[in-house]
Amino acid sequence: MHIRPATLSDEDALAALTAELGYPADRAAFRIRFERILATPENTVFVAEAETGVVGWLHVFLRPLLESDLTAEIGGLVVASSTRRLGAGRHLVAAAESWAQARGAMLLTVRCRTERVEGNRFYEALGFRAAKVQNVWRKSLPGVSAKR
Repeated sequence: MHIRPATLSDEDALAALTAELGYPADRAAFRIRFERILATPENTVFVAEAETGVVGWLHVFLRPLLESDLTAEIGGLVVASSTRRLGAGRHLVAAAESWAQARGAMLLTVRCRTERVEGNRFYEALGFRAAKVQNVWRKSLPGVSAKR
């Protein structure tokens, strides 16, 4: 298993894995989001590569807040169902930890839906601890394209 930074040439594999996680996206919209993330130094995407190609990805970003020390957050993590439990997720999280530490982050957080039982167990096994339960509120903003 090889972990490396993602490149634009990984777009198709990452889009397919994203759909497997339950978030299918229009290819043009996916490309815009992916390009934005890759162009921002406060974000990075790592891929897990096996002999068969890309089998997982992890997006991590810095989250500076006024009320706390610099935090890094895992924005998303997916490993192909056919290759789970082979270490890709663990190696991707380790890469995120190293990336965050190198940028001065004092904490790495991740949000995982409660119904993703295996995901929650995975993070707990890696030393993450549940910090709080909260509501997530959203409001659509008129006149703003979802693709930007």
